[in-house]
Amino acid sequence: MVLLNSSAHHIYWLGRYLMRIKFAVSHLPFTDDEKATQFAAAFGLVIEQAELLNCYMLDTKQTYSLLNQFLIAKDNIQELRGVLSSSAYAELNHAIKSIQVYPDSLKQTLAKCSQILEAEHEDIVLFLHLGQKVEQFDIQLRFQQDLTGLVHELEKLLQRLNELGWDQLNQPWQLLKDHPNWDAYYNFTQQLEYMFEA
Repeated sequence: MVLLNSSAHHIYWLGRYLMRIKFAVSHLPFTDDEKATQFAAAFGLVIEQAELLNCYMLDTKQTYSLLNQFLIAKDNIQELRGVLSSSAYAELNHAIKSIQVYPDSLKQTLAKCSQILEAEHEDIVLFLHLGQKVEQFDIQLRFQQDLTGLVHELEKLLQRLNELGWDQLNQPWQLLKDHPNWDAYYNFTQQLEYMFEA
């Protein structure tokens, strides 16, 4: 299967959104105001109470709420109608339509979506994992976590991309490995976006 760059781009972003949702859902419900404040601040939000952050995360009126993140993921799935198997496409749409506004439902939907996508063609899974790992890198930078294991996982994905001719990522990737900071991360993701547009 040869993916068009536009399809690979939608799969990559689908992976990013699913990882973003997974990370946020894993923290719900917030019970400690201080931890909630720190979590919100890492994403540029000024929310100082755990209960308010819980409400924000599940409020469809908030652009960055988890439910809206799922809707954006659904838009990416719509763009992949001709790429995903017909059964995967139907199952993903059904899973997202069945979401209810509480953390366990979000976790179940997320698990179901991941299970469906992991069974697709290896090229789809490659770009899905790339999106997940790039988003995880963003998260771990925000929360100043150790990136060693993640760098190793991304290295394997980039070796596979090299085999597909995506070798223009080598230089920005080396820079990101040597200097895992925001400037190097943005440089790497910008180069990735250029490649999707090529």
